Amino acid sequence: EDLPSSLARRAGLKSYDRIIFLNGVNIENDSQTQFNHRFDIDRHLPVEMLVCNPATYEHYKANQKIFHFDLPTIQRLKPIYATSTSDSITDVPAVTFDNETFYAIQWENSNMISTVCQSAVFKSPEFTNINDICLIEIENEQYRKGKIIFRGSRSECDKFNTSLISSAIGNVSNMIDNLSVREQPTISSLTDDKLLCSLDEMMTLSSQKHQPDTKQKQTTNNNLNSDPKVRSIIENHQDIGNQQLTQIQPNTIPNLTYLSFLFGSQFTLPEQLTWNVFSNEFPFLRHVNLGRIKESIYDSWINSPLLRFVSILSCKPMFIPVILTACPNLDRLQVHVINDNNTITSSSPVNHPLRRLTLWSDSTELTFDAIDKILTHTSNIEYLYLQTIYSKSLIDLAHGLINRLHHLTRFGCHIREMLGKDERIDNLTSLHQVHSCFNRIQSIVEHEEFRILATK
Repeated sequence: EDLPSSLARRAGLKSYDRIIFLNGVNIENDSQTQFNHRFDIDRHLPVEMLVCNPATYEHYKANQKIFHFDLPTIQRLKPIYATSTSDSITDVPAVTFDNETFYAIQWENSNMISTVCQSAVFKSPEFTNINDICLIEIENEQYRKGKIIFRGSRSECDKFNTSLISSAIGNVSNMIDNLSVREQPTISSLTDDKLLCSLDEMMTLSSQKHQPDTKQKQTTNNNLNSDPKVRSIIENHQDIGNQQLTQIQPNTIPNLTYLSFLFGSQFTLPEQLTWNVFSNEFPFLRHVNLGRIKESIYDSWINSPLLRFVSILSCKPMFIPVILTACPNLDRLQVHVINDNNTITSSSPVNHPLRRLTLWSDSTELTFDAIDKILTHTSNIEYLYLQTIYSKSLIDLAHGLINRLHHLTRFGCHIREMLGKDERIDNLTSLHQVHSCFNRIQSIVEHEEFRILATK
């Protein structure tokens, strides 16, 4: 669309520009179908493109020059909002903010959480949802990525802060720059790990418009009530009682679309609420973050065909097919794996449409056999993230993944490879050559008995 109000024009793109990189991936040889597919996968993220005009492209190709982001001729443009222009009669749509809405932001590559005002988030409010990855303006048109984990008043957002942080966002920038990478990340809460910052790319809500007659509301357990207009519930207090939990009922909150329990893996969801979630009792529910669920009740589930995102913080590997069966149209699954158990089986379809899968464990090794059993049910995966201990060479795992997942385009990991220096492959080039999705893997920690391989 070549109108002054179009996103492309406002971003400074020309109709003749050729796109070279999309979100860090070279796509100059992609077909239109492949490009549309990539854009659809990452549409919830800030979109970053490297483009050039036809003459520049021909010059670089003729002289066998390589495109990259560090070229001295690259001009970096200021980010712009993706705003809706359907109801606008002006050339450039206005973006309006209020002074009462704030976001709790978890910064990229950090466990630090800060409170920022709505106007600092570089995304149109009408398209901004919980768990979106956004660009945050820090100071002097400098930007940093962060994930929105809560929306509300300043006092509500301040409850999420993980340290005594000044409300001036400029101070946060210096603090984040001094943070070191944790050597052994663990999953102790939803906001306490480098891994979950990476997930972020995977934790997102649909930006579809709400029904016009249903006002969107969000609540925590402090003000939980049986308001039929409530659409989003985030429980973040360990001392929540049965009285509050029993209020989460389909007949009293029929428009619920987002349900999140930020208690960690020790919290067990009540059986009745678990059944309601996985039996389509909440007809509009799309996104759930759960703690531990009782696996013994799975055979009574009906199914929830509208669920798109499920995160469970305590799950056995062979229970994953059960979740897939209960959610036949699930798009993204995120599971914290505990001890292996092969006693649970399922009639889950082999060709489940799941596109994104995240598996992580603390002390339990996810063997290739365990991973492969899960992937037999999820052959359509395009984005896979693994965090585990692994006692074999990662290159063997990479070959196995590519042989199983023919649609895989992106891979992320934080893997402790338990091989001594004499056993492991020092040069990661052979790993990168297995498939382009492994190119981001680097060795970030080297020891005599093991090393940590991670994507950056």
